[in-house]
Amino acid sequence: MRVLVIRFSSLGDIICTTPVVRALFMQLGAEVHYVTKREFAQVLEVNPFISRVWVLDGSLYGLARDLGKYRWDAIVDLHSVPRSFMLSAVLKGRIYRTRKQAFMRRLIVFAGPKWSVPHVVYRHFSGVKGLGVQYDGLGYDVFINRRWIEEVRDMLLDRVVRHGFILVAPWARHNTKSLPLHLLQEVICFVSRYMPVVVSGPAVKRAEVDRIVSMLRSAPVNPVINLCGCTTVGQLLALVYLARAVISVDTSVMHIAAGLHKDLLVIWGGTHAALGMYPLFSRYFYGLHVNMENTSLSCRPCHPHGRQDCPEGHWHCLNKLPFSKMQLFISRVVSKSNGIEKLHSSQLN
Repeated sequence: MRVLVIRFSSLGDIICTTPVVRALFMQLGAEVHYVTKREFAQVLEVNPFISRVWVLDGSLYGLARDLGKYRWDAIVDLHSVPRSFMLSAVLKGRIYRTRKQAFMRRLIVFAGPKWSVPHVVYRHFSGVKGLGVQYDGLGYDVFINRRWIEEVRDMLLDRVVRHGFILVAPWARHNTKSLPLHLLQEVICFVSRYMPVVVSGPAVKRAEVDRIVSMLRSAPVNPVINLCGCTTVGQLLALVYLARAVISVDTSVMHIAAGLHKDLLVIWGGTHAALGMYPLFSRYFYGLHVNMENTSLSCRPCHPHGRQDCPEGHWHCLNKLPFSKMQLFISRVVSKSNGIEKLHSSQLN
């Protein structure tokens, strides 16, 4: 059985499709092919459940012509956008599509989180129900090339790698999901008192983090390493893998952390877990998962995907967060880290 899975972007959404890929391979014994954009191909090429990754690199017509040489037993469209509709329509095979529930998500934005939609993984499985596959409760699959780990180790200080660090991912594509600069400074200042900090993000944010780091140089804190714009997609996965714990906004890093069973603090701004894009952990996850959000606002969520500006103009979803949640999270992470170091010391003795 040959199955084609379509999801062009983005990284977090692709991570959310991996339970379906695993089910197709494990439950049906399918030969799974996957279509995505070039920048995300390396994440899927190391997935042992995927036989071949096809890259959308320019012309959709050329990709459709190449895929049209095959007979597909099933075409699983997990994107449901015009391009995926056009691609699946010209190929031979029965089509299964994810259920986006866009109307219900808009209703949640309009009326508030009185209702919720199922997690996107469950919606994907609802769309492929006709294939007879079911979600196995094992969460996301995140596979990492050993080379990426070595490359990230070379970027970090030996002390940071040896004693562990907390990864901070403070930016998303939209401003209402990203930490403002003053809050990022507060987070880095607080966390670096207890453990080394590594900050990841786009290259355009590198100068902002450098300014924060320079202000902290006079204080007796742990190292703060700025890797904004320094990692590939694969290296980002390795960075999460090496981290002791992760602090992330609503972005791909929180899904990667969930797939790697990392202790995770999610900072929610203008979006909400009721929209069905929260981190989905395996049923065997026994770590820390803390949500830091302002639950008193009637204007949350303001958009299914986030906005560039605050519609109310006050930004209270980010400026008035319960910082005690972060304090509790860090204290528990540090306690666990101290326990691990004591265990290692006893084993050496």
